[in-house]
Amino acid sequence: MNIISALLRALFSGVARLPTVLRWTASAIASVLGRRIPQLLWVRRRIALSDAASITLEEARLCRSILGDAAERLGPEKSPDAVLDYIATYIAEHSNIWGKQQSSTQIELIGPMQSKKGTFSDAGSMLGFRNHTVFTDLQIDGADLQRVLREMREEPKTEPRT
Repeated sequence: MNIISALLRALFSGVARLPTVLRWTASAIASVLGRRIPQLLWVRRRIALSDAASITLEEARLCRSILGDAAERLGPEKSPDAVLDYIATYIAEHSNIWGKQQSSTQIELIGPMQSKKGTFSDAGSMLGFRNHTVFTDLQIDGADLQRVLREMREEPKTEPRT
Protein backbone atom coordinates (compact mmCIF):
# COMPACT_ATOMS: atom_id res chain seq x y z
CA MET A 1 0.00 0.00 0.00
CA ASN A 2 1.33 3.43 -0.83
CA ILE A 3 1.74 6.27 1.64
CA ILE A 4 -0.99 8.42 0.06
CA SER A 5 -3.62 5.71 0.48
CA ALA A 6 -2.58 5.23 4.10
CA LEU A 7 -2.84 8.96 4.80
CA LEU A 8 -6.25 9.21 3.14
CA ARG A 9 -7.45 6.18 5.09
CA ALA A 10 -6.29 7.76 8.36
CA LEU A 11 -7.80 11.15 7.56
CA PHE A 12 -11.13 9.91 6.27
CA SER A 13 -11.72 6.65 8.16
CA GLY A 14 -15.18 7.80 9.25
CA VAL A 15 -16.09 8.96 5.77
CA ALA A 16 -19.67 7.65 5.92
CA ARG A 17 -20.39 10.12 8.72
CA LEU A 18 -18.66 13.04 7.04
CA PRO A 19 -20.42 15.64 4.91
CA THR A 20 -20.37 15.24 1.14
CA VAL A 21 -17.84 18.06 0.77
CA LEU A 22 -15.24 16.18 2.79
CA ARG A 23 -15.91 12.94 0.89
CA TRP A 24 -15.42 14.89 -2.33
CA THR A 25 -12.18 16.28 -0.89
CA ALA A 26 -10.86 12.75 -0.34
CA SER A 27 -11.64 11.86 -3.95
CA ALA A 28 -10.09 15.09 -5.21
CA ILE A 29 -6.90 14.54 -3.22
CA ALA A 30 -6.63 11.01 -4.55
CA SER A 31 -7.16 12.08 -8.17
CA VAL A 32 -4.77 15.05 -7.96
CA LEU A 33 -2.05 12.83 -6.58
CA GLY A 34 -2.68 10.23 -9.28
CA ARG A 35 -3.89 7.52 -6.94
CA ARG A 36 -7.02 5.45 -6.93
CA ILE A 37 -9.57 6.17 -4.25
CA PRO A 38 -8.76 3.74 -1.42
CA GLN A 39 -11.37 1.00 -1.15
CA LEU A 40 -11.92 1.87 2.49
CA LEU A 41 -13.50 5.14 1.32
CA TRP A 42 -16.05 3.28 -0.85
CA VAL A 43 -17.91 1.76 2.10
CA ARG A 44 -21.55 2.88 2.42
CA ARG A 45 -21.25 5.63 -0.09
CA ARG A 46 -21.59 6.31 -3.76
CA ILE A 47 -18.78 7.26 -6.08
CA ALA A 48 -19.01 8.96 -9.45
CA LEU A 49 -19.69 6.57 -12.33
CA SER A 50 -16.85 8.12 -14.33
CA ASP A 51 -14.43 7.30 -11.47
CA ALA A 52 -15.90 3.80 -11.23
CA ALA A 53 -15.38 3.34 -14.98
CA SER A 54 -11.73 4.40 -14.64
CA ILE A 55 -11.19 2.02 -11.73
CA THR A 56 -12.88 -0.81 -13.62
CA LEU A 57 -10.79 -0.18 -16.73
CA GLU A 58 -7.56 -0.21 -14.68
CA GLU A 59 -8.60 -3.43 -12.99
CA ALA A 60 -9.62 -4.99 -16.33
CA ARG A 61 -6.19 -4.21 -17.76
CA LEU A 62 -4.42 -5.62 -14.70
CA CYS A 63 -6.32 -8.91 -14.70
CA ARG A 64 -6.38 -9.13 -18.54
CA SER A 65 -10.18 -9.25 -18.58
CA ILE A 66 -12.04 -9.50 -21.86
CA LEU A 67 -13.93 -6.35 -20.86
CA GLY A 68 -10.81 -4.16 -21.02
CA ASP A 69 -9.79 -5.58 -24.38
CA ALA A 70 -13.31 -5.19 -25.79
CA ALA A 71 -13.61 -1.60 -24.55
CA GLU A 72 -10.38 -0.62 -26.28
CA ARG A 73 -10.95 -2.53 -29.52
CA LEU A 74 -14.68 -2.88 -30.15
CA GLY A 75 -16.03 0.53 -29.19
CA PRO A 76 -17.31 2.78 -31.97
CA GLU A 77 -14.54 5.28 -31.23
CA LYS A 78 -11.07 4.79 -29.86
CA SER A 79 -10.97 7.96 -27.73
CA PRO A 80 -10.42 7.64 -23.96
CA ASP A 81 -13.91 9.04 -23.28
CA ALA A 82 -15.50 6.45 -25.58
CA VAL A 83 -13.64 3.63 -23.81
CA LEU A 84 -14.92 4.89 -20.44
CA ASP A 85 -18.45 5.17 -21.89
CA TYR A 86 -18.20 1.49 -22.91
CA ILE A 87 -17.10 0.53 -19.38
CA ALA A 88 -19.87 2.69 -17.84
CA THR A 89 -22.41 0.84 -19.99
CA TYR A 90 -21.08 -2.48 -18.67
CA ILE A 91 -21.30 -1.25 -15.07
CA ALA A 92 -24.84 0.07 -15.55
CA GLU A 93 -25.98 -3.25 -17.04
CA HIS A 94 -24.76 -5.10 -13.96
CA SER A 95 -25.86 -2.75 -11.15
CA ASN A 96 -28.09 0.13 -10.17
CA ILE A 97 -26.87 3.65 -10.78
CA TRP A 98 -28.12 6.98 -9.49
CA GLY A 99 -28.28 10.34 -11.19
CA LYS A 100 -30.25 13.53 -11.40
CA GLN A 101 -32.18 14.83 -14.35
CA GLN A 102 -30.63 17.86 -15.93
CA SER A 103 -33.22 20.30 -14.59
CA SER A 104 -33.55 18.67 -11.17
CA THR A 105 -31.55 18.62 -7.95
CA GLN A 106 -32.91 15.30 -6.65
CA ILE A 107 -30.89 12.13 -7.22
CA GLU A 108 -32.98 9.28 -8.64
CA LEU A 109 -32.42 5.56 -9.02
CA ILE A 110 -31.76 4.40 -12.59
CA GLY A 111 -32.16 0.63 -12.83
CA PRO A 112 -30.28 -1.64 -15.25
CA MET A 113 -33.31 -2.03 -17.54
CA GLN A 114 -33.76 1.73 -17.83
CA SER A 115 -30.06 2.44 -18.34
CA LYS A 116 -29.92 -0.06 -21.25
CA LYS A 117 -32.21 2.27 -23.20
CA GLY A 118 -29.84 5.22 -22.89
CA THR A 119 -26.44 6.27 -24.20
CA PHE A 120 -23.53 7.27 -22.00
CA SER A 121 -21.36 10.26 -22.87
CA ASP A 122 -18.60 12.42 -21.39
CA ALA A 123 -16.61 9.48 -19.99
CA GLY A 124 -19.64 8.00 -18.24
CA SER A 125 -20.79 11.19 -16.53
CA MET A 126 -24.00 11.70 -18.56
CA LEU A 127 -26.79 9.35 -19.65
CA GLY A 128 -29.10 10.50 -22.44
CA PHE A 129 -32.31 8.94 -23.72
CA ARG A 130 -34.20 9.22 -27.02
CA ASN A 131 -36.90 11.38 -25.43
CA HIS A 132 -34.16 13.97 -24.69
CA THR A 133 -34.08 13.15 -20.97
CA VAL A 134 -30.53 13.59 -19.69
CA PHE A 135 -29.19 12.35 -16.36
CA THR A 136 -26.04 13.93 -14.92
CA ASP A 137 -23.97 13.38 -11.76
CA LEU A 138 -24.17 9.61 -12.25
CA GLN A 139 -23.13 7.55 -9.22
CA ILE A 140 -22.79 3.93 -8.14
CA ASP A 141 -22.71 2.38 -4.67
CA GLY A 142 -19.27 1.31 -3.56
CA ALA A 143 -20.59 -2.17 -2.69
CA ASP A 144 -22.05 -2.54 -6.19
CA LEU A 145 -18.74 -1.50 -7.73
CA GLN A 146 -16.89 -4.09 -5.64
CA ARG A 147 -19.37 -6.74 -6.83
CA VAL A 148 -18.92 -5.70 -10.48
CA LEU A 149 -15.13 -5.86 -10.08
CA ARG A 150 -15.34 -9.30 -8.46
CA GLU A 151 -17.56 -10.61 -11.28
CA MET A 152 -15.21 -9.13 -13.88
CA ARG A 153 -12.19 -10.84 -12.29
CA GLU A 154 -14.00 -14.20 -12.53
CA GLU A 155 -14.73 -13.81 -16.26
CA PRO A 156 -12.52 -15.41 -18.94
CA LYS A 157 -9.15 -13.77 -19.58
CA THR A 158 -7.50 -12.65 -22.80
CA GLU A 159 -4.30 -14.14 -24.12
CA PRO A 160 -1.18 -12.02 -23.58
CA ARG A 161 -0.24 -9.92 -26.59
CA THR A 162 3.04 -10.76 -28.28
